[in-house]
Amino acid sequence: REHSLALSDTGDTVYAWGYNAYGQLGDNSTTNRKVPTKITSLSNIKSIAAGCYHSLALSDTGDTVYAWGRNNYGQLGDGTSEDKHYPVKVQSTW
Repeated sequence: REHSLALSDTGDTVYAWGYNAYGQLGDNSTTNRKVPTKITSLSNIKSIAAGCYHSLALSDTGDTVYAWGRNNYGQLGDGTSEDKHYPVKVQSTW
C-alpha cells in the first residue's frame, strides 16, 4: 500500500522502500526509505508479497515463510502481537 518490495532475478536479494512506521521494510528500523534498501537477513527467496503494513517472503524451497512489519492482530504468524522490524519465521502447523 505505502511500501514496495522487489526480488532480484536470482532470489538472492530482497529490496524494500517507502513508508516504514511499523518496520514493514525489514531493515530493523522504522525509517522511511526513498530508495530501495537491501533486507540483509533474507536470501534464497522464491516469492514476496506486500501487505498493508506488513511484508512476506517465501523461501526458494517453499518450506519457510518470513513475515515482518505491523503485527497488532497477529498477522505475522509468529505467535505474538508485537511489530517486527526484521523478518521472522512464521510458525507453521502444516
